[in-house]
Amino acid sequence: MAQRRYSAVAKHHIRIESYGTIDELNSWLGLIRDQEIDVHSQEVLTLVQEKLFTVGAILATDPKKGILKNGKERLNIPKIGNSDIGLLEKEMDKMEEVLPPMTHFILPGGHTTVSYCHIARWYHICTIQNLLTKGYYHI
Repeated sequence: MAQRRYSAVAKHHIRIESYGTIDELNSWLGLIRDQEIDVHSQEVLTLVQEKLFTVGAILATDPKKGILKNGKERLNIPKIGNSDIGLLEKEMDKMEEVLPPMTHFILPGGHTTVSYCHIARWYHICTIQNLLTKGYYHI
């Protein structure tokens, strides 16, 4: 009998739920990127989407099988680092420079792209909650 090369995980397992939420967020960001927005924002969204693929790959890999017998990591992909976080912080700072200060909650809507951004924001919050409450804060 052939040896299985993957580990079965129940459909309700937290890893499945977490990378499913990552995938949903990534889909919404792709939809936003496809809107009529400036090229710089499209490029930043592409970078974010690529990093979300990294997170999804990490979550999809059984932590017990992350290191191969030869000592190398199973996933030969660039990890998320401080420079990635720094890029996002710089982008947020740029946005804050041109946006008026928030003084109250904003109702979603007013423009299709804005509505897509609100949905992506919601998926982002869900993703973070999933990862942090389930102990996946090492990604």
